[in-house]
Amino acid sequence: QGLRLGSQEKLCAACHADEQTNLAHSTHNITGLDCNSCHMMSQTQTTAHPTSGTKTISDHSFTVASGVCVRCHASSAHGAGNAAPLPAAAANVETAAQAIEVDSQRVAELEQELNASQTRYTDLRNLAVVAMGLTLGVGGAIGLLLGVGGAALLARRKQS
Repeated sequence: QGLRLGSQEKLCAACHADEQTNLAHSTHNITGLDCNSCHMMSQTQTTAHPTSGTKTISDHSFTVASGVCVRCHASSAHGAGNAAPLPAAAANVETAAQAIEVDSQRVAELEQELNASQTRYTDLRNLAVVAMGLTLGVGGAIGLLLGVGGAALLARRKQS
């Protein structure tokens, strides 16, 4: 009874690949949270069986209840009439958005470097093939000349 795709991220991404680029999902992913952390919040429930005691089971509703957010963001959560922490939370979101933008630019730079490296690799491979062909051709010609010259010398010796 394991995951068919190897990891929980692959399982979720099979249908929800676009969610990884969503600001909230990518920001939480950077902090080390995975899909289960929010969408399958573990809850402790007491069973009716006297020997089983309590068990930790996952909530399979896949909805994100407000209690899930409060586990990590208790200082940002506010009660009725207490909205003061929100600007700080907005600044954190803005900072995270800026970090994601910088990372996106870095990804573009790395893609350009990768393309340039692949082009250099292709050029060097083609040059190596040409150089090997020339080396074999020149070596074969020299070998042929030495063989014909040696055979001619042996033929002269036999005649004299």
